[in-house]
Amino acid sequence: MAKLLDDIAEKVKKGFNVAAERTKEYTKIGELKVDILAYNRNMDKAYKTLGEEAYAFLKKPKGSSLADKAQVKKLVKEIDDLKKSIRSKEAEIEKVKKEADQEISKTKPAAKKTGAAKPASKPAAKSKPAVAKPVAAKKPAPKKKPAAKK
Repeated sequence: MAKLLDDIAEKVKKGFNVAAERTKEYTKIGELKVDILAYNRNMDKAYKTLGEEAYAFLKKPKGSSLADKAQVKKLVKEIDDLKKSIRSKEAEIEKVKKEADQEISKTKPAAKKTGAAKPASKPAAKSKPAVAKPVAAKKPAPKKKPAAKK
């Protein structure tokens, strides 16, 4: 009996460890996704500013190249840097997922190797559909007699 309780306690402990690892994984992934959202917002702002610069340039008479403008070069570099940062964060998310899967696989108990095949689990019992019971109609409240006038 004590061995059974020890086995149950060990399985519960391992289950909590798996839950803790998954929580850490999801927390880290959530933080990285928030970073990616911030990069995307900044990139949207840079695209907007770049569009405004391009529009202003195209409204002017010809004579210089849009690519020669310092502001445009700065915005293009900023957008490229943001895209690189996003790719880096996405790679970090994949790394976190792999590390968490490895940690969890360490905590899962190894399957016992016995010569006997594992018995197939029984299919879930089919439940009968619920049948609606008739609802008794409520009796109307008795009417109050009007008070006699004096």
